[in-house]
Amino acid sequence: MRLRWEETNKVRHPLGMVIGRFQHLHIGHVEMIEKGLAVCEQLIIMVGSSQESFTLRNPFDINKRIDLIKQAFEEEIVRGDLYVVPIPDLTDENDHSKEWGDYVLEQVSYWRTQYAIKNRLSCMIYGNDEEREDWYREEDAKDIAQIVLKREDIPISATKMREFLVQNNKSAWLEYMPKNRLNQKESKQWFHLFRKDLIANTEYSNILCNN
Repeated sequence: MRLRWEETNKVRHPLGMVIGRFQHLHIGHVEMIEKGLAVCEQLIIMVGSSQESFTLRNPFDINKRIDLIKQAFEEEIVRGDLYVVPIPDLTDENDHSKEWGDYVLEQVSYWRTQYAIKNRLSCMIYGNDEEREDWYREEDAKDIAQIVLKREDIPISATKMREFLVQNNKSAWLEYMPKNRLNQKESKQWFHLFRKDLIANTEYSNILCNN
C-alpha cells in the first residue's frame, strides 16, 4: 500500500527500511530517517552502491558514508532502534528491475539474520521523486506499507552538497547539515574530510581547478 506521510497517522510498524546512496548525509536524508523512526519500532538504513567509491557520482567510500550516519544517529543505534548496513549494486545503480527488488528484499532478510532482528519488514520510506513501487513483485510487497515523502519540502540534494564542497563554500554546506544531530565542530570536521577526498579524486580534479 502506497501512502503519503499525511496518511500514516503515525501507525507503528515493526520494521521499516530506507535505502539510498547517502553521498553524503544531509538534512533531507535525516528527515526521512527520523520519520522512519517515528513510525517504525526498528529501522534498517541500507547504504547503496557500497562497492563503488572515488567516482564522480559516488566519490565517498562506504565506510565514510556509514560512519557519518552512525555518528548522527548514535543513540538510536545503541538502543537497537536503527541499523545501518551496506548494499552493493546488483548490476548497476540504474537497474531497477524486479530482480533488483528481489535482491533488496533478500538483503533485508540477510541483515535481519545477522543482527537477530525478529521483526519482519512491514514498511518502506522513500521520496516522491523515486519510482520504487515497480521494484517489487506484487505478491512480495502486498503486506508492506510504502510511505512516500515530499522531497521538495527540503530542497537539497547530495549532488548540491558536493557542489558546495567543490566550491569550498563551507557556510552554505553547513546550512544543510543536521544541526540537531551534529555539533558545529563535528560538521566542520566532515567538511574538511569530504573535501579532501574530492581533491584527491581524479574525476573531480578538473571541476576543482575551475572553481
